[in-house]
Amino acid sequence: MKRTGLIIAMVAIAATALMFSSASAEELKVDVIATKGAATVVRDEHENPVRLGMKLATGDTVRTTADGEVTLSWLGNVVKVYPLSRFRVQEAKLEGKTTKSTMKLETGKIFARAAKLMTPDSSFEIRTPTAIAGVRGSEIFVVSTPDKSSFIVVSGEFEVASDGLSVVLDQSTKVAFGPGATEVESTPQDVPAGEMKEFQAEAAAVYEEANVDTTSTRAPAEEQSGETSNEQADEQTNVQEVTETSIEETTTNDTITSPATDVVIDLQEGTGGVNLQID
Repeated sequence: MKRTGLIIAMVAIAATALMFSSASAEELKVDVIATKGAATVVRDEHENPVRLGMKLATGDTVRTTADGEVTLSWLGNVVKVYPLSRFRVQEAKLEGKTTKSTMKLETGKIFARAAKLMTPDSSFEIRTPTAIAGVRGSEIFVVSTPDKSSFIVVSGEFEVASDGLSVVLDQSTKVAFGPGATEVESTPQDVPAGEMKEFQAEAAAVYEEANVDTTSTRAPAEEQSGETSNEQADEQTNVQEVTETSIEETTTNDTITSPATDVVIDLQEGTGGVNLQID
């Protein structure tokens, strides 16, 4: 009897743990935020037209025609499915702050923006018949044919694995895997500047068409670094001008305060030192 009671208790504990585990994992819906032309979604062997505002679930497959395009969004992630493509939602799950997203491009072309992963256990994978890409807060294009999968990184980085081989791609690089890929294509290589500008413009068009907030999207490197440098240079120039003017006008005070910029300067007599504090 004691043995039987122990077994029953263990089964009850396991069932309770499973129940709480299942309850805490939330299956996410993937929103259709833009459509163009004709496209369908296959769910439980039933095929219906894709509609704006539709919510896709795990297991749904999007099929686009020659003029069909569909843009999807969930948890800051964005995927555009281009014409003549088949794209499947294999998993979209949230458990606490951990997210699990697995998508499969069976054939065709997609653009994907993966939001930054919030926890070490979070993941975002794009699978094709010949490769698996683990995305890390990136913008990428993926093209899948029956014998080759091509990956182009617009921003960020991600890891691609195929047949036991794994490579990490950085911004403005590309690679292809599969029986149809040449030896050169299978080696990561830089994307020519002219082609990269076209990819960046195409990504920008995706956001514009779907009215996607791009504040979390990294701007092109040249523009972003240039704007930041100019802003920092202007701020430094303004502080320097105020500081120099204040020091010239005041020779006896131990402390100089500039109301316009909240700059406090302590003059240390006998040391030639100046402590600059900006609030």
